[in-house]
Amino acid sequence: MTQRICAISGKGGAGKTTVIILVAGEYAIHG
Repeated sequence: MTQRICAISGKGGAGKTTVIILVAGEYAIHG
């Protein structure tokens, strides 16, 4: 998960929404 977030964060502010979606997905899968 950390690698994905870092890769998206590198793109700038435009990736913030995508990060939120990915994190929500990770919680849905693992939580």
